[in-house]
Amino acid sequence: MHNRVQTIETVALELRREMPDVSFMVGHAQMPEHHLEEVMKAFVEHEFQVLICTTIIENGIDIPNANTILIDRADTFGIAQLYQMRGRVGRSNRRAYAYLLVPKGSTQIAKQRLEALTQYDYLGAGFQVALRDLELRGAGTILGTKQSGIIQAIGFNYYNRLLGRAIEAVEDGDTSVLYEEDSPATRQSIKTEIDLYLPGEYIDNDEERLRIYRRLGELATLEDIEEFENELSDRFGPVPENARWLLLFFKVDLLSKAKKLKNCTVKRGIMTIEYDATHTPPKAEILRFSGHISEPLRFEAAKSLKLIIELDPELDALQQFERAIEILSL
Repeated sequence: MHNRVQTIETVALELRREMPDVSFMVGHAQMPEHHLEEVMKAFVEHEFQVLICTTIIENGIDIPNANTILIDRADTFGIAQLYQMRGRVGRSNRRAYAYLLVPKGSTQIAKQRLEALTQYDYLGAGFQVALRDLELRGAGTILGTKQSGIIQAIGFNYYNRLLGRAIEAVEDGDTSVLYEEDSPATRQSIKTEIDLYLPGEYIDNDEERLRIYRRLGELATLEDIEEFENELSDRFGPVPENARWLLLFFKVDLLSKAKKLKNCTVKRGIMTIEYDATHTPPKAEILRFSGHISEPLRFEAAKSLKLIIELDPELDALQQFERAIEILSL
């Protein structure tokens, strides 16, 4: 597959010179219709061995005996195109091969497209390929004609979250929230000293593990997280420690958002709560909250108000984190 009509005959000439024992024919969309039909018919009937062609082959051509394809300059095609062209071989019970030829110095995006093809090589992977293609190209405008965007810069999930937020704001009749700045300086930060992840040995399927992460990010209440933990136990067995930490992290995240905190840190027995300078609660509310905390605490007020709490040193790290959740729930 060489997608340049201007140079395809040159490529054919070079191949014939290098491999005189192999028969070649050329086929592309600029040939007269009857001539192209004769070439394709001859290929199906095994009158020659190798068809040198353009992307015309991706248009539903079904040749069961074709079992090898070489795609020249694979870095210039999108995932969907490569997936379609790869599907032109292996359409019978014969083992098939697809070789993607790329020059040195290919772009990072091109490499990611090729990696996606090697990752999604199983039956029924078309949807995953399309989703990955969307992530790399960027989604187009919903109410316009532009077919690419910046989704690769923010991530598909975050894009969906922004879209959902916009739809919800329009339905509620209050679109002012859409104009609030969402910058690194205003985003929430939750920090721990523990690695938070779902171990590969606990959920060995990569796609399922990513799906679990995505579902976790969509949970809206502590009860949802507890039910989700029960579901994990039922499906995959007892929840390992790292996964428990991950669930606790999401609980802290929910509670911190509810209190409109800027930062929340649980580290080396110290819990630090930092209020957003633009959303600091009334003094009475802060005093009420701190009055329910039994641990030693102190306030710091510089650029923003911080509440620093000394957690019980007799508790292990996991218990301290659980206590931090209880404090945020007050």
